[in-house]
Amino acid sequence: MKICDITQLYSPISGGVKTYLNHKRSFFHKKADFKHILIIPWHENKTVEENNLKTYYIKSPKLPFSESYRFFISLKKIYKILNDENPDIIETGDPYIPGILALIAGRRNKVHVAGFYHSDIPGAIKRSVLKFLPSFCFCPFHFMILKYLKWFYSNMNITLVTNPDFKNYLEKLGVDNLKLNPFEVDTEFFYPVSSKHKIYRKYGIPENARLLLYVGRIAREKNVSALSPVPELIKELDIYIIVAGDGEQRRLIEQISRGNPKIKYIYYINDKELLRELYSAADLFVHPGMSETFGLSLLEAQACGTDCVAFEKSGLEYVTLNKNNLVKTFGTEPLAAKISEVLVKNNREDSSNNIAVRVREKFGKGSFYENLINEYENLLKTGKNSDLPTRQECEEGAR
Repeated sequence: MKICDITQLYSPISGGVKTYLNHKRSFFHKKADFKHILIIPWHENKTVEENNLKTYYIKSPKLPFSESYRFFISLKKIYKILNDENPDIIETGDPYIPGILALIAGRRNKVHVAGFYHSDIPGAIKRSVLKFLPSFCFCPFHFMILKYLKWFYSNMNITLVTNPDFKNYLEKLGVDNLKLNPFEVDTEFFYPVSSKHKIYRKYGIPENARLLLYVGRIAREKNVSALSPVPELIKELDIYIIVAGDGEQRRLIEQISRGNPKIKYIYYINDKELLRELYSAADLFVHPGMSETFGLSLLEAQACGTDCVAFEKSGLEYVTLNKNNLVKTFGTEPLAAKISEVLVKNNREDSSNNIAVRVREKFGKGSFYENLINEYENLLKTGKNSDLPTRQECEEGAR
């Protein structure tokens, strides 16, 4: 079986889509009866082939206001790749240009097309629109976006989601080809280790301080800057914060950390062992964002025995094991109040192993990719190519 993934939501230094694709390719790499093709935007054109894995890097400009994300402009080149490779299944990681190209190529070549709802599309577009226009201007955009999403994902042979909240969201839009397959965390690697003293010494954190951690993309929608007042808001505890990652607001966090010794900034972490040590050393993992589709970093932290705090209605309810740790009201002060409550009530050492065991039981490495293969095989058996939209319908939907 030949599978082709195409997406613009691929950044070399961050992002859950990159993690998903890298893990997926590692899985397929061990299966000789599969071939995997990946098409992603890059700073140059090149093709890399390794055994049954092939990657097309397409030279693409950076997205405005983005440090690492790019958008496709070489549409004929990409379309030719899809036609020449002629995969059995095309999976598109976003509903933008790659998705339209996937639908057109699928129609022409009678190939099944799968959609993967990786991110909160209306939220992402809203943030982009509000950079240039007042908030009331978004209303007509919102209606058109929802109509487009219903059209786009309804025309997929299958739409994959990893979060039941977003499955419900798409169902309410009228999409009826959804398949829930909750993502998994590598609990064979992420587990509690004794790293507190090492991390505290390395980053100059006092022995009796309480450490908060955020790992992930540093972007406007992640709301990471909201963490900066937390040490001052929690008077009863000596709070330090480590922020690790990269993104378009990286320089803002760097500036904040230079002016506040209690906030430590670490650039994007390639060293997984360091990441495991950071997760294990923290008293609490805090995610201040309001728009997530899964939240893999929360699962990795909990797999390392660290409790988490996140907001309700943020898309993170499903992966936050302790529902009492969800903040009901959005804002820095309610977030700080919940952090204080959890730190005073819970003992990191006492709860560590219990949290890790619960993650392993519910989200441990197991059947995610096997389930994905089963869905691919089912698609090939159903023969629903005629349900794919015509090229004219694709072009009209893209307008």
